[in-house]
Amino acid sequence: MPNIFPQCRLSQTRIKHVMNERRVAYEGAYDLANEQHEARQQAKLETAILQQQQAEYKEERRVYHESQVRGRRTLKAFKLHKAQEAREAAERAAAEAMTLAAEKAQEALATEAEATQTPAVNVVVEVEETKAAATPEPEAPEVANPTQEPEAPAPHKALKPEDSVAAGLFGTGSSKRK
Repeated sequence: MPNIFPQCRLSQTRIKHVMNERRVAYEGAYDLANEQHEARQQAKLETAILQQQQAEYKEERRVYHESQVRGRRTLKAFKLHKAQEAREAAERAAAEAMTLAAEKAQEALATEAEATQTPAVNVVVEVEETKAAATPEPEAPEVANPTQEPEAPAPHKALKPEDSVAAGLFGTGSSKRK
């Protein structure tokens, strides 16, 4: 049989071919849109994860900073406490040293008082007579300097504590040998 509709078959083939191309183009566009959508979703997910990680990092830094500040404050308080203890210990040691010094001074005074309470021994004081002592020359009056403090009068030859102890033990007025 002769082909009575050759034109029709050709048209159907063209339509089928165009439909096939459009289907392939639609599937390609659909796949491309799905890939873009997944990429956007992935970017959103990565952004959310990054924000969460940053928030956790900031929280950890805040906690770390607080612990560091707390540690510094604790260390500072510890050092202040140790310094206070050291000052108190130094004050106690100084007070003990002063107490010991006072006790030793009292003991020395007591032994000196005991030494002076021993029976009196005749003390011989030797005085050299010289011509200068026999005829004293009048001294020129001193002019007082207003910037200098007035001097205390010199006491007569007083015995030192060690001289009095020596006098009590050895019977001389002086511990010096001639």
